[in-house]
Amino acid sequence: MLSSQPRSATTPEDLTAPTGDSARRAHLTLPSSGVAVRSFRRFTDQVLHRWGISDDPRDSAVLIVSELTANTAQYGRALTTLFLDCPQGTLHIAVRDHGGLVQHPPRGVDADPDEHGRGLGIVASLAKWSDVHHDADGCSVRVGLVVGAGDRTP
Repeated sequence: MLSSQPRSATTPEDLTAPTGDSARRAHLTLPSSGVAVRSFRRFTDQVLHRWGISDDPRDSAVLIVSELTANTAQYGRALTTLFLDCPQGTLHIAVRDHGGLVQHPPRGVDADPDEHGRGLGIVASLAKWSDVHHDADGCSVRVGLVVGAGDRTP
């Protein structure tokens, strides 16, 4: 059974809802870091594969998760939580940074502008919809991605 509170897990099976008529849901919380981005990507790929999401939308979702969690690693608070929910052909992805404030190193003046600032543009080009919400506790980005009616239900 899923807890209403985010928690850490090492495998998608730890956090996915039972199959059947309930919505497919999973979440993972990790410290915000560049290393965690890889874990969020792998978790997303494994969960969506388990849910039967086909390759193209799964690859898009993994890229979206990569961009959003990289942003939290670079600009966010101490923790990042990824939420995945897939009701009726649309995958909902939410990434929230929360916890203590983190001092991030400034981006160097010689940083290549082609390597920064494209993440939300990439997300917007792949997503059906997205929104960003800032509050006193952090930032949440929510995204809807069409995964298609043809994807099989587990």
